[in-house]
Amino acid sequence: MATGHAESDKREHIPPLTEREAAEYTLALLRDPTSVNPDGWQVDWDTAPWPVKVHVGGSRRPLGVRRPLDRLLFYGLAVSRVRFDLTAPVPTTPHGPVLPRRSPRVTTRRPVPSGGAMYPTEVYVLETGPRPGAHHYDPYRHELVDLGQPAPAGVLRAALGLGAGAALPQLVLVLAHRFWKNLHKYADFATRLGAVDVGVVLGRVIRLGLVEFGVVDVRADLDGAVLAGGLGLDPCAEAPHLLVGLGAPRQAAAPEPRGVRTPWPPQVVERSSRFRRSSRFEAFQAALAAYPCPKPGAAFRSALPGPPAPDTWEGPSPGPVVALPTPASNVPMAGDVLLRRTSSGARFSGGSCTPAGLASVLDQASAAVAQLRHVGDGALGHEVALYCAVHRVRGVQPGWYRACGAGLIPVGRGVDPDCAQLVQEALLIDSLNVELAAFTVHVAVPPDFRSSDRGPRAHRERQISVGVVIEAVTLVATALGLGSHPVLGVDTRRLDAGYGLTGGSVSVHGQVSVGAVHPGVNWEVTVVPR
Repeated sequence: MATGHAESDKREHIPPLTEREAAEYTLALLRDPTSVNPDGWQVDWDTAPWPVKVHVGGSRRPLGVRRPLDRLLFYGLAVSRVRFDLTAPVPTTPHGPVLPRRSPRVTTRRPVPSGGAMYPTEVYVLETGPRPGAHHYDPYRHELVDLGQPAPAGVLRAALGLGAGAALPQLVLVLAHRFWKNLHKYADFATRLGAVDVGVVLGRVIRLGLVEFGVVDVRADLDGAVLAGGLGLDPCAEAPHLLVGLGAPRQAAAPEPRGVRTPWPPQVVERSSRFRRSSRFEAFQAALAAYPCPKPGAAFRSALPGPPAPDTWEGPSPGPVVALPTPASNVPMAGDVLLRRTSSGARFSGGSCTPAGLASVLDQASAAVAQLRHVGDGALGHEVALYCAVHRVRGVQPGWYRACGAGLIPVGRGVDPDCAQLVQEALLIDSLNVELAAFTVHVAVPPDFRSSDRGPRAHRERQISVGVVIEAVTLVATALGLGSHPVLGVDTRRLDAGYGLTGGSVSVHGQVSVGAVHPGVNWEVTVVPR
């Protein structure tokens, strides 16, 4: 296999999609994702990227698990397990299953789920304190790679439209989508999948950041081009989506030193120098970059306001409320739970779930959405609705429900003994037995970004919000001893019809099935930092 550097300077300019074209593109990704792929797109495994972004050169800082930042990165993002897959099926693309490869295979796993285990989210750590610096987090070695980019505080202020003297947290994380990580496998579906994966990582960062640092400040309103330039990123290969401030901001005691960029910063090396392209994918990314970025210039918060209010049902109830038990107020999130998840293809067994288990999952999912709005800059977590298809929960009739407060509200087809089978039939790839799950949580957001005044950014922000819910559901399911499996490749029209959402203001954008699972034939071992 040839090893080389990605060459982005030879790419011809692709104009951004117009607003109408971008809307048609994103709606097609929701309804029929393969319809927007380049003609004849097939997965070429010989050009697949490495599991992690590889830097050569530069200085490295090993991390442990004793400091707050170290723990956040390890329990959220590190390669923490190695999976030995005895059946070794080759992953598939929507509508494009391929024959399995019957040979042993070893894969690396991380604490958060990712579509196809691609992990396209890259994390950068910016330090603005006495020893300023910009670093890439290497999840394989659990190390920080110094990017040799000086003055990160100036880059942050410029990207956020802040004044020269604005106080900053001493630690700020940058969450970026590295396109080729899932574009090579999923083609244009990576437009949605990449943003959802960023949201999954964000959910874990918020969860751990509040514990470790007390204050978390999430910014979606940023100038991605300024941020990418300050980090030395190739804008054709990677796009910063979010900034996450950790801890209360502090005023710098002295002006940030005006350093000079390291003359030999670390270089990114690819497994293959051959990259396939999708003009529509790149044109949509160009549309995101070209859309005017709101620049409120709001200072980082030194404290968070009161706890977020839970979602409540607005308007008359369409049916009798099905009461659920009081959810567990404190679902245990010990280290082994954070590192372990069961969304790795295990087959559901058909076992039932208790109403208390369902209540706890829905409560934590709703709390994650409220928390996202609470710690964000106003761009994330809005217009998110949670629905639930009950398959086999003791004491709750199978059917279609809206999750709200302490209960379930029947919607759409309501009580429906065929609910589980219809959820199964909605899969674009019939590779999971979700009909044997206990229940399936569906996340609904507005399908057309033109309902917002944020342009195509609204599409990306809504997918990020979907990812935050997925992180919450999979983690709580693991804590309760249940299996889970997130899926984006679903026939949303069937599911919308089940919930009575057809033609409404929101549409299903993702699902997580939860239930008891059979013991898998594969096995995993946990790895820890050296």
